[in-house]
Amino acid sequence: MAAPSIILTQALGRWGNFFNQEAHGDSVSYEFIKHFPMFIQKGMNIDGIYYNPTLISKFRKNKNVLQVSSSCVSCKICEKNVL
Repeated sequence: MAAPSIILTQALGRWGNFFNQEAHGDSVSYEFIKHFPMFIQKGMNIDGIYYNPTLISKFRKNKNVLQVSSSCVSCKICEKNVL
């Protein structure tokens, strides 16, 4: 039961990293960043340079792991729940 909580906390922490501008990828062009919502464009514009918002892909991975682990915990077919 602790594992889903840890994954959820990590996923929410990704957004904290975004708002603090602590975690981002390499610099990217406006052509790349323009497909994201404006608040992400503004958040990834640091000192006039756009950066890849890696939080999106990492958040999605955390969300997918959370969905799978939650399904496994509540699964009635498998008697061997690891989580």
